Amino acid sequence: MSKVMRTKRPAFHSPPKNNEIYVRNETRFRVYLTRALTLFKTGTKTVIIHGLGASILKSVKLALKLEELIYGLTVDIKTSSEQLLDDVEKADGDEETQLRFNSAVHITITVSYTHLRAHETPEHLVCRLLLEKK
Repeated sequence: MSKVMRTKRPAFHSPPKNNEIYVRNETRFRVYLTRALTLFKTGTKTVIIHGLGASILKSVKLALKLEELIYGLTVDIKTSSEQLLDDVEKADGDEETQLRFNSAVHITITVSYTHLRAHETPEHLVCRLLLEKK
């Protein structure tokens, strides 16, 4: 049996929009949580979380944590299979590119500020009005 050396290329995706978060296992969970909370606090109505392969679990945990922290979120989850390319070098020196597929998750989280205002306490109303003045 000949030895094969496989080098996985990074997944390709278009540059992320301001409201998109691409989750990787190398980055700490708190970084993603802070990013998502900041987006919502600054008025973003929709945040999209993308996870590929091993980072799917972290992506789902992020969505669940946001749902726990922010009342009135709508969560929509879609799955897909993403095409990835690997560089393969065989023992005889031949090189080739191989296609493989990996599971992915795309979680769209939307907040309804109208819904939030319906459940607003007097204290929240004062804070919101002070923030809107700025």
